[in-house]
Amino acid sequence: MRVAAIVPAYNNERTIAETVAVLLSDPRIESVLVVDDASTDGTSAEARAAGAQVLRLQNNSGKGTALERGLGDMDGTDVVLMVDGDTGKSALGAIELIGPVIDGYQDMVIGILPSAGGRGGFGTVKRIAAVLIRLSAGFRAQAPLSGQRAMTKKLLDACRPFARGFGVDSALTADAVRAGFRVAEMPVDMTHDHRGRSVAGFRHRAIQGIHLLRAFLPRLRRGRTRYS
Repeated sequence: MRVAAIVPAYNNERTIAETVAVLLSDPRIESVLVVDDASTDGTSAEARAAGAQVLRLQNNSGKGTALERGLGDMDGTDVVLMVDGDTGKSALGAIELIGPVIDGYQDMVIGILPSAGGRGGFGTVKRIAAVLIRLSAGFRAQAPLSGQRAMTKKLLDACRPFARGFGVDSALTADAVRAGFRVAEMPVDMTHDHRGRSVAGFRHRAIQGIHLLRAFLPRLRRGRTRYS
């Protein structure tokens, strides 16, 4: 099984090198592709220096489009590990997600990160995402917004094109379940940057909410085709 990692990143200069180095330290991961979504800092340079292949987008297009563009360069890969660029050294936890997919027990395994506590928001967007996944696919997600996941390339190709923006992760879960793939979640010891209960944090979560609604309105209209 050929395994590769894809890391969507935007202004992750501070953490991207550690993220890449940790992923490349596992011998099962042949390569790491960082998709730089038009960062304004040194994300691309730091990623290359750490040993990653880098696809730099000229315009900031959002996470879903970044992943779509990146996966177009991953032909020949059997298993894809998706990790956010702000996870740093804790990306080590994401590597545990590969095992059940390589061994053939699951088609996609999603990482459940520890609670952020007071460093995060109030959980409103997470609850909305969980409800949308349940209504559209019948799957009760514990980590509906998690961007840390391992999956077969076959699953990814079947679920393309991806939802745009921040709706991509939740929509991917729903689409995979509806298509009949085996989807599971498991706890991982990971962390990432939390915007907290600041103005920037609330703005980010408002955008997340909008992207979720845009992603799921057409999925809800189509009805459920598969239950987990």
